Amino acid sequence: MRDKKVETDECEPYTGGICRLGSQMRLDDLEDINMTMEEASGKSFCPVISGWSNDKWQFCLQEWRNITRSSGGDFVLETDPTPSEICEGEYQKDEEVQFPLPISSGPTLYAIGLNSHDDTMDLLSQTKDICDNDPDIKCWMTGIPYDYWTQYETVFSVLIECTGYAWLIGFAVAFCFLYVKINMESNHNAGKVLCGSLIGAALIALTIGFSLVSVIGLSCWIASVNLTGFSNIGFSLSIAFVVEYSVHIVSRWLRTDASIESSMDRVENTMSFLMLPTFLSFVSSTIGVACLAFTEFEFNNTYFFRPLIIVMFVTYFFGCWWLPMVLSYLDFDIVKLGKPSQAKDFYI
Repeated sequence: MRDKKVETDECEPYTGGICRLGSQMRLDDLEDINMTMEEASGKSFCPVISGWSNDKWQFCLQEWRNITRSSGGDFVLETDPTPSEICEGEYQKDEEVQFPLPISSGPTLYAIGLNSHDDTMDLLSQTKDICDNDPDIKCWMTGIPYDYWTQYETVFSVLIECTGYAWLIGFAVAFCFLYVKINMESNHNAGKVLCGSLIGAALIALTIGFSLVSVIGLSCWIASVNLTGFSNIGFSLSIAFVVEYSVHIVSRWLRTDASIESSMDRVENTMSFLMLPTFLSFVSSTIGVACLAFTEFEFNNTYFFRPLIIVMFVTYFFGCWWLPMVLSYLDFDIVKLGKPSQAKDFYI
């Protein structure tokens, strides 16, 4: 390195040189671009770092660190003692920047205009795309915003997983309940009871599916509820409500008095007994959910009241109106599991 420097003002690109410190241009850099001190006087030069060697990078980063005192980031430094070549013992050498850099971090990023959930997710997608899809860049985004909001990138798959497991559990519980209940009160053979219970559980599972899809669709597209951990809870609760309605109706429908032959009459017999209790259950639950609409927090209104009030109406419709309509078309002997001329009502 030569000590002679030239002060410059204007900016011109150059491809050689070690690095420019402030507005100073080193003499050997001027020689690289075939320019004299007189020609460079009054000009400023912008370094082009493409093609720099590791030694040049290391020198520039070391000089930058010395001038800025590491403001703007930290480096991995070589601090191990080195044997002296002059005298016995060891001496501590000055810290030197390692290059190539094993790891580095950029400055804090700031975002503006994040007025909605979707705006934040777009920010994550656009910024992470730089690191995730460019094979030449080995980087990742980190920090509290990314650590927290990244969970929402997989929120749909989590919803599918949670509701899928709940759906399977609902089917299994419904089947076990129907089989045990019918087997205890019916004089039919085990094979018919097993088939009837499977059909009943399948009907309940079908009702769960239609109810779940409707709840999620109406919440997201009509009520503007985003997929979050909180809204997923409400969506999952719809399975519990629709099972509560449908398992009672299917159970009594399967165990209807065997002397009633018509499928329509079997549904009428079932709903004449269950219409009032299921309606009162719907009303009481809806009143409880409606209280959430009067809270002062918009968050509660968006992610609890809206999805849950939709759950109340959708599950009641599919459980107590749509399901009986479907049952009125199923006039098969395999689903007639009641005793003839039963003298008592069935309670579950």
